[in-house]
Amino acid sequence: MSRMRYVICKVVLVVAASAAIAMAAQAPAQKPQFPVASLKPSLAGDNRSRGIGVELSGRFTATNATLKQVMRSAYGVRDYQILGGPSWIATDRWNIEANADPDRMFLATDVTGVDQLGLMLQSLFEDRFQLKVHRETGFFPIYELVVGKGGLKMPLAEDQTPRGSGRASATPPPRLPNGLPALTNFGSRWVFTPNGMNFEGKAIPLGRLVNLLVNVTNRKIIDKTGLTGLYDIKLEWTPDNSEAPFTPAADRAVSASLTGPSLMTAMEEQLGLRFVSTSGGPVDVIVIDSVQKPSEN
Repeated sequence: MSRMRYVICKVVLVVAASAAIAMAAQAPAQKPQFPVASLKPSLAGDNRSRGIGVELSGRFTATNATLKQVMRSAYGVRDYQILGGPSWIATDRWNIEANADPDRMFLATDVTGVDQLGLMLQSLFEDRFQLKVHRETGFFPIYELVVGKGGLKMPLAEDQTPRGSGRASATPPPRLPNGLPALTNFGSRWVFTPNGMNFEGKAIPLGRLVNLLVNVTNRKIIDKTGLTGLYDIKLEWTPDNSEAPFTPAADRAVSASLTGPSLMTAMEEQLGLRFVSTSGGPVDVIVIDSVQKPSEN
C-alpha cells in the first residue's frame, strides 16, 4: 500500500509540475515600462508644432499628438492598420514625455519586431488609457522603396558609430525656438510646419524614414534599396488629401494653400528615392477592443 501511495504521489507531482510549466509558457512576458513618464492633454491655444521624437539621451517626446499617432510607434503599424476605437483617438491631442535606457530602447524584443521603446509605450497606454487590443490579418496594397533613376541624394552621416556603443550623453540638447530639442545623433522627428510636412533625422538608419513613409502613404513598404549605414535625412513636402489619415483635419486647410512638392516628387528630388507599386499582400492590423480617456497625472 505504501509503495502504491508513493507512485500515486509521484505521478501527481509530475502532473502538477507539467501544468505549472505549461501555464508559465502561456503567460505573456511582462512588458518593459518607462521609469518615469508624463502624459497630459494639450491645452487650448497650444500652438507648438506637432511631432514625435526621440533624443540620444533616451528622452521620448510627443507634442500635440493624438493617441492614434503615437500608437503607430508603439505597435509598429500605421493608421490604416489601426481599426476600431472611438473618434477621439484621432482628434484629442496629448503631450508625452518619458525617459528610457538609450542603449536598449531600440532593441527588438518581441516576435512582431517592436523595440523596447514600442513596448514601453504599449505599457504606458495600457496603464493610462486602459487600452486593450488584439491582432488580425488584412489584405492591403504594397510599395517597394528603391533608389531613384538619378541616384541617391541623401548623405551618409559623418558619425557611423552604431547605436548602443556607449555614445549616449546625459546632457540634454538645447531647445529650438519652436520648443523642440535640437537633433543629436540617432535622433529624428516629423512636424507639420507653416511650410508643410517636415522630417529630419541625424545619423539614422533608413528604416526610420521607412517607418514615417508607411504612415504617410498608408501602405506597407518593402525596402529594396539595399542601403546600409546611418544617414542625415531632411525631407519637406506638402501633404495632399490622400495623406488625410496622417495630416490632422485642422491642418488640411493650411496645406491646401501651400505650393510645395508632393511626397513623391520631394523623395526623388531631395533624397533620390522612389516608390514602385506592387500587388497587395497580407498585412497585420491592430484592432482596438477598448480604450478610455485618462485622468491627468
